Amino acid sequence: MRSKNIKNKLLELRPDCFELFKALALVIESRDPDSKGHSEKVALLAREIAQELDCPDRLTCEIEMAARIHDIGKVGIRDEILLKSGLLTVAEWLEMMQHPSKGAEMIRPISFLQGLIPIIEGHHEHFDGTGYPQGLKGEEIHLGARILAVADAYDALTSRRPYRSRFSHDQAIKILRESGGAQ
Repeated sequence: MRSKNIKNKLLELRPDCFELFKALALVIESRDPDSKGHSEKVALLAREIAQELDCPDRLTCEIEMAARIHDIGKVGIRDEILLKSGLLTVAEWLEMMQHPSKGAEMIRPISFLQGLIPIIEGHHEHFDGTGYPQGLKGEEIHLGARILAVADAYDALTSRRPYRSRFSHDQAIKILRESGGAQ
């Protein structure tokens, strides 16, 4: 019965939540101008992937909402790390790797968004166990987090970064396929 109530709340509040999540994405993007539009693109792609995989409506909704705010934990990362144009030191990288957990902690108090927590927290986990923050492996990683990871990686590959140019769609798909089973 509880899951039905959560589903009803998600579907009932979806338009309002999406507006709130768009605003939260703008907060993230205001701290990191290079990420402008990233959350929106990732959310739309993640929804398309979930629908293509015939995920249930509730899960598809949760994946899309989580994708819109998947990087909210970056708000808790120091500017000198978040905005650094060069390579991060090991200590800086260790701090940056905490953004999925920080994001999950930020939404943990919101009872009807509990389904988003494993998606946000797991979006940098890798299928081979080499990801972060928990080093989850294979099926231990929530399906929504795996879908979000693919959408996030695709957008990262096809977007310009300060340290490299963007990849074409075909190049990005090739890289994603080569990473299958690992990342």
